Amino acid sequence: MVAIEPAAARASGATAGRLAGTDDQVAGAILEARTIAGAFIRLGREARPAFAWRCEKVGVALRDALDRQFPELP
Repeated sequence: MVAIEPAAARASGATAGRLAGTDDQVAGAILEARTIAGAFIRLGREARPAFAWRCEKVGVALRDALDRQFPELP
C-alpha cells in the first residue's frame, strides 16, 4: 500500500528526501493502476456480458491513459 503524504506536510516545504518519497509514491500508484487496468481487461473476458464489455472499455482506457501520461515508466 502506498502512503499519501498529507497536504500540510507538502505545503511546509519538501526536502529532497520527501520529493524522492513522492516520486516513489507516484511510481507505486502507477503500478497499482496498471494492475487494476489488467483486472478490468481480464474481467472483460470473464464477467457476464452485461458487465464484460464495460470492464474491457474501462481497463483499456485506463491502460492507455497511463501509457500516454507516463510513457517513461514501464
